[in-house]
Amino acid sequence: LQEGRFGPLVAVGDDEALARAMLDTLENPLPRETLREAAAPYTLERSVEGYLRILGL
Repeated sequence: LQEGRFGPLVAVGDDEALARAMLDTLENPLPRETLREAAAPYTLERSVEGYLRILGL
């Protein structure tokens, strides 16, 4: 999440903070361009290449 750039960060085990962060994200979504930027590295092609590399294929 790049230090909260692409979404709120909460402490591990803090269920209430997680719930608040989720509600805040639903009520105040990030701009589409920000979400596109966050998702850009996760293309199908890159995923397949990664799996093939890990499997030695």
